[in-house]
Amino acid sequence: NVKWVDSAKAVFGTGNDMEIYHNGTDAIIDAEASGATRSLILKGGTTTDRLIELQSSDAEPHIRCAANAGVKLYYDNAKKLETWSDGIAVYGPEGGDAAVYIFADEGDDSPDKWRIIAEQASSSLWIQNYAAASYEANIKCIGNGGVELYYDNSKKFETTSTGVEIHGNVQ
Repeated sequence: NVKWVDSAKAVFGTGNDMEIYHNGTDAIIDAEASGATRSLILKGGTTTDRLIELQSSDAEPHIRCAANAGVKLYYDNAKKLETWSDGIAVYGPEGGDAAVYIFADEGDDSPDKWRIIAEQASSSLWIQNYAAASYEANIKCIGNGGVELYYDNSKKFETTSTGVEIHGNVQ
């Protein structure tokens, strides 16, 4: 075993390009130690089963990357996002809703904030905007086929099993 005291560094590269050390609080791998931006590449497993996983000290997963497969992101030990060959999957908690938040222009203004929610209880998908300091409905897609359109959080149009319904004035 090789042991170093806190803040003692293992330095690699002819230009001291990378350092590994513990500063008394955090374990650090510094790939910019020489001031130049360097890549940090982690490789794991065999050619048929390569896996890299970042975990907390209690083995709770945070990021899991598998060769020729997806990347999985976790929150509080539950998978929340996973990449697939044809896109991504977003997971809500067991018995709860799933949400995707999209912020234009850094989300620094209320109208820049949008969310898409898949509701567990109603099997509905909502598109909402954070217009007046709270999320307001724009579109609701109901699991068995109905669609509702909203203006200023008020339903104006919906499809039904027999056709359509208009709520309010027709112009």
